[in-house]
Amino acid sequence: EIVPDNGFGRNDKPDHDVFSVLFHLCHASSFYNTPACLALGRVRAGLDTTVSDLLKSIVPVDFDSSKDLLQRAMDPIRPPSGPKAAAGCLLVQILEDENTATDETMMNVLEETLDFMDMMDEEAADVVAQRERNTKGKGFQPGDKVEANYALEGTYYSGVIVEANYALEGTYYSGVIVE
Repeated sequence: EIVPDNGFGRNDKPDHDVFSVLFHLCHASSFYNTPACLALGRVRAGLDTTVSDLLKSIVPVDFDSSKDLLQRAMDPIRPPSGPKAAAGCLLVQILEDENTATDETMMNVLEETLDFMDMMDEEAADVVAQRERNTKGKGFQPGDKVEANYALEGTYYSGVIVEANYALEGTYYSGVIVE
């Protein structure tokens, strides 16, 4: 019997189904899910990922698809910016190693990556400010950036709180502007 060598002995069993993990990563990245695109881009570049250490045993290295996945990770406009900055850094490294990208392409990727790093700092400051408000028991305040699941249908929209009303029975928010 000939079996593929996946790094396990004949009696060792992985604690998860790597094919299921791969399927779900591919599915999520088809919807431009930034962390999924970053994870697959890393694996396609031959790097480890925190998602599953078994992915490298079944996913071949392909730098062209890695570049596509990393670019896809940088495309969505919704936060967080941290994974987008990580995707940009890896994409810059691959483009630099290949030495085939034009100077204009390299500059665009570098500028976009630096913008994500700046946004990442702004997002971190927003989180700190929100935590401070939450510790004071104030909840949402006008100007807070939010993301809401419209009609609980799974479609999320970004917005900004315009007005927050606090009632004795509970808190409800009105006057949200969609960005």
